[in-house]
Amino acid sequence: MVIRADSDPHMGSGHVMRMIALSQAWKEIGGSVTWVTREEASDACQSRMKNAADRVKWLPTGLSFQKDAALTNETLNEQGACCFVMDGYHFPDEYAGAITKRSLRVMVDDIADRKFYDADVILNPNAYAEPHSYTDKTRTSALLLGHTYTLLRDDFRKRLPRIYDRSRASQKRLLVTLGGGDHTQLIIFILRSLNSRFSHGPLEAAVLTGPTHQKSSEIAELARLCRIPVTILDYAEDMPSLLDWTSAALTGGGSTCWETAYMGVPTISLVLAENQRMITDYTEAHHASLNLGWHESISEVSLCAALSRVLGDPDDAVAMARSARSLIDGQGALRAAQKIAGLAAVFTQR
Repeated sequence: MVIRADSDPHMGSGHVMRMIALSQAWKEIGGSVTWVTREEASDACQSRMKNAADRVKWLPTGLSFQKDAALTNETLNEQGACCFVMDGYHFPDEYAGAITKRSLRVMVDDIADRKFYDADVILNPNAYAEPHSYTDKTRTSALLLGHTYTLLRDDFRKRLPRIYDRSRASQKRLLVTLGGGDHTQLIIFILRSLNSRFSHGPLEAAVLTGPTHQKSSEIAELARLCRIPVTILDYAEDMPSLLDWTSAALTGGGSTCWETAYMGVPTISLVLAENQRMITDYTEAHHASLNLGWHESISEVSLCAALSRVLGDPDDAVAMARSARSLIDGQGALRAAQKIAGLAAVFTQR
């Protein structure tokens, strides 16, 4: 398998993280993995990619999509790959068509916004995905859609979440995690809100700034002066343990929502990009999260009211945790790898 995905401060690390999950599962069923990726990824993301893959080919920045595709094709030919997987909104429609058709081509998608998908397989690993979203957008593409294929990494997939009960809810621990992008100003806003507005009993917070975060002395100073204990974490080697620790999570509306759902953690979600709206709407509709909407529209009052609601009612928090846990079983990456392997075997026999 050759995987093409990128990470940078603008797009975050979600595409890379879920492709790491697919890489791990592919290797578990006996395959090998080569990554083709741009050099902008943070040191933490680069380290994870290296650990998940057999080989990594680093692309320089600023390549045209034609040159990018040509170098990717070289890698496909060098490795004799049976399948190619691309994940990212930044690839133009022409990119998939420029990839050699001698390998099974898989496009990972979230929002079905392209006019046409030039791929043999479309993988939409979000629980809300439905076949009707791709009507007339494919010719004969196989569809791998929904929570059956939600891509969680090994550290989640091979771990049984801690049971969420009233005792855990009453601990009042908050994890703030906004994904892999640089959300310095939003973190500053959240810390100021907690310091000035939150009054619903004692609270302990941990703030995960993310691998592409630009270190901020203001964040460090706000954390030091905050009325509640606040720990700032630049990076999490063990995200499941952080989610096991917390009573509630304040997250961006990306793939972290599926991680908190699997771990059974009551979640308050913020929409950080338009492509996150379907995730936040879906998890709220299934009582797995409380959706505050577009991040630039929230106020200190609305944020702290949401925190008070989730952290102040243990019974509702337990019910939310159970609803969340029922959405994702954690085995989607392995199912996706097995299905892609089967499709690739048929493809290569044509």
